[in-house]
Amino acid sequence: MCDPEWKIKTGVEIFVFIHRPQEDFSNLVNRWRQTQVLLSRGYTWEMPLHFQHIFNEGAEKMYPLFIIFPETSERIKRGLKGAFLPYIVQSVSTDAAKDERETSVGATTLDASLEGDSD
Repeated sequence: MCDPEWKIKTGVEIFVFIHRPQEDFSNLVNRWRQTQVLLSRGYTWEMPLHFQHIFNEGAEKMYPLFIIFPETSERIKRGLKGAFLPYIVQSVSTDAAKDERETSVGATTLDASLEGDSD
């Protein structure tokens, strides 16, 4: 028999930051830092009714994932790589009939960040 009060605890949260046109490296990384500061004060995610079995009062680990584009400056790509922050280069197709989207992963992948963290 299953306890009706049983909840699933999520321990990892991934925050996605999409590079904005004309945004420089410091502003992009500052959005991640502001997120860290705000969430360090404690929070609870309000879940839709069909997901209320997921208990989420903060996370044990928080990871960023940066989405950049081929047009993003090399300075930003080097900065993310140098800071060991995971990123994905996403090509955006303007052709609606084209279903293929090329995605390449930056030198530091999210999986590598998770595996290297043994805390």
